[in-house]
Amino acid sequence: MDEQQKEYDAETFYDDSESGLGEGDRLKFAKQILFFLFLLVIFVFLSSYYFIKHNPDNTELVSVIDTVLDITKTVVPSTVTLVLGFYFGKKEA
Repeated sequence: MDEQQKEYDAETFYDDSESGLGEGDRLKFAKQILFFLFLLVIFVFLSSYYFIKHNPDNTELVSVIDTVLDITKTVVPSTVTLVLGFYFGKKEA
């Protein structure tokens, strides 16, 4: 088998071996996801504030922004929990 075509075993994929996903890789993945979510939340809240401040009489826009904010407040914490659980979760033997 070529060096480029390694087979991955599901039981050893998360080990710290050369062919698996090590702790450093998992930490980098978690940091990237959490940073993206942070930027997304900042963007959503700032853009919502901007649109409501400049169009306060547009009730449809305010309704849409309220819906987007509710979705953001629901989805982001659960996603953060999943990412942290992936990083800090224990491997079952």
